[in-house]
Amino acid sequence: MREVLRSNAFAATMFAASVFIGMETGGYQYIVLKVAEEYHLSQSSMGLLISTHFIAATMMPPLVGPVSDRIGKKKITILGCLFFLTGALVCCFVHSPAGFAAGIFGAGAAFGTLLTTCQAALSDAHPGEAGKYVSLFQGTLGIGCVAIPLLLSALMSQGGFTWRIQFAVCGAGFLLVMIAVLFVSFPVMGEGASSSAGKLDGEKPGEDLRQAETRGFRGLLTRFLIGTLAGILLYMFCETTLTFFMDSFFTLIFEAPGSSAAALSVFWAALAFIRLVASRFYQHAAIIVPALMLISAAIMIAFALNQSPLAAIVLAGLAGLSFGPIWPFLLGVATDAYPDRTGTVTGLVMLMDGGGGALAPFLIGVLSDGMGLRVAFGIVGILMLIAMVCFVTMVKRRETAAA
Repeated sequence: MREVLRSNAFAATMFAASVFIGMETGGYQYIVLKVAEEYHLSQSSMGLLISTHFIAATMMPPLVGPVSDRIGKKKITILGCLFFLTGALVCCFVHSPAGFAAGIFGAGAAFGTLLTTCQAALSDAHPGEAGKYVSLFQGTLGIGCVAIPLLLSALMSQGGFTWRIQFAVCGAGFLLVMIAVLFVSFPVMGEGASSSAGKLDGEKPGEDLRQAETRGFRGLLTRFLIGTLAGILLYMFCETTLTFFMDSFFTLIFEAPGSSAAALSVFWAALAFIRLVASRFYQHAAIIVPALMLISAAIMIAFALNQSPLAAIVLAGLAGLSFGPIWPFLLGVATDAYPDRTGTVTGLVMLMDGGGGALAPFLIGVLSDGMGLRVAFGIVGILMLIAMVCFVTMVKRRETAAA
């Protein structure tokens, strides 16, 4: 495997991109409180900045995906890098909340674009083995999420840099990726696959693409899938709250801002590790998912009640372990239930994922302003319990119907 990757410039470029994609999102989670403090923003206003990134990231996949199939993923990958470089320049040199919001929208657009095209290009390069390479991509992305808070903490505390160093570090990385992309060959979609590659599952020969997409939604939104999608939305709401308000919690509750980088890194390290090892237990998803949701709810409530920064770091690691398998298992359960409509189902899952991520920052910001962060984190624990109830109820309905 290592020899294959070393000899494959394309794969190496995609995995390098994944590291910087992870650094982009992990770094933003770490600096967002610093940005809010510089511009004297409330928690709810800070939440709007976070939501701006998520909205851009959610908008891009359905827009750039079809275009990349027509004009090539290489061009769209370069465009994604340019999105980030433009947004980074705006964030660094336009000194106003509105300017930062515009810049972070560009960074979010880059995140959504690159996440879509890089994983799709890896799938094109390895037909029949896409899952293996996409899993590696997600693993290296996790490395970026783990490394960047520690790097930024060192640069800001010992090097005297401000939060803008985040955009300099990631900008340099995406510039290198863009240069590498110019010199590597991207695979052509469908090479090595059957002649039906590129068609929707079940699409009839000669059928218009829009008609096939419309037909794909018929009978799809069953109670089982709605329950699974609700679980995705609520899960992402919880994960976004924990990661984006971690720094606020350590700064405002514990008065220990230097510990938040360690907590974020521990969370992402635990989450990346457990996702790599949990796949072998997927056949027990119907039991594992609700059990982990229950544990995650208890951890969030414990986080809200906890009085010790050290204990909070431990809880962050435990949260990474309990949160980790939930998202990929929910996606797997949904696509396995509709094997002939996996593309449509995955699109719905990503929509709920982005919706949860976009809603959480603003709503939690409002709750924090009104009732405090501890109460907001406790409410998130309750939402995870609701997600568990949704999933268990819908799975039982499906099992009853099957019987």
